[in-house]
Amino acid sequence: MHQATNVIDSVLQQKYKQFPKTIEIVFDHLELYDADVSLKYKEPSNGGSLYRTIMPVPNQDVWLCNVLTYFYPKPPEELYVLITELTKVK
Repeated sequence: MHQATNVIDSVLQQKYKQFPKTIEIVFDHLELYDADVSLKYKEPSNGGSLYRTIMPVPNQDVWLCNVLTYFYPKPPEELYVLITELTKVK
């Protein structure tokens, strides 16, 4: 999952100019208005799913583990991700 971590770190650096202590990651198969990352399904891979970034940096492979099946029985064609700093812990 280091590819996903690299994408998240890149977004945080660009968005906040630092690495916040606590973040929230929201993803959906429906387009999020202010998504930070857009992913397109590529193929199954090592028990998980391989996606390719569309934005912010196109054409980076991102492997997502099989925990995705907890939310979706089959991998969605597209995923949209919003990454935000939490200033208060919920």
